[in-house]
Amino acid sequence: LGGLVQALYPSLIEQNMSFDNDLFLHILLPPIIFQAALSIDKRAFRRDLFPILCFAVGGTVLSSVAVGVLTYFLSSFGNGTSLPLLDCLLFGSLISSIDPVATLGILSGVGIPQTDTLYTLIFGESLLNDGVAIVLFDTLVQHLGPDDKSNDTDGNTISNDFRAVDGEMITEIAVVFLICTVASVLIGLCCGALSALYFWALKSKHTAVVET
Repeated sequence: LGGLVQALYPSLIEQNMSFDNDLFLHILLPPIIFQAALSIDKRAFRRDLFPILCFAVGGTVLSSVAVGVLTYFLSSFGNGTSLPLLDCLLFGSLISSIDPVATLGILSGVGIPQTDTLYTLIFGESLLNDGVAIVLFDTLVQHLGPDDKSNDTDGNTISNDFRAVDGEMITEIAVVFLICTVASVLIGLCCGALSALYFWALKSKHTAVVET
């Protein structure tokens, strides 16, 4: 149906239907992660917190860089011109966050409990890698240059978005990534503390009228 509408009224799709990435990342995705965080075994999560953080932060960043660099070199095959390295790193950050629903389903199917270390590592890492990938993507997007066109000495049209990823940019990206990560953790802790204080104050007043 969507393809038929696109074929008959292409301008209608372009003008009235668009994907807002901010709406998805900041409004739609957080409740999904929150629901998954409620279902994980909290004691097992705290027990395996250090390896979960290592996989979620280090593994996601390493996967993003590895995929980005591999895409950069593979894109040069054929016409000899590579994609911009920064664009390749953006692509790597997009696909580095995975959904382990099938894996967790298989583990549950063979009888592995949710408190098992393997189950907790996979589930816990999937909870945190989404946030890491989002912060990494937003940080890299801020360093994209304008997509203006110009001509080289041979008269060929080239893009000005071929920015070099140098040491200064890497340092700046690392600082912004660290600030966003720490700020997100602090905001989460403050919201959690305020929520705990709120429910503690209403401990003896839990009624349907007050809660609604």
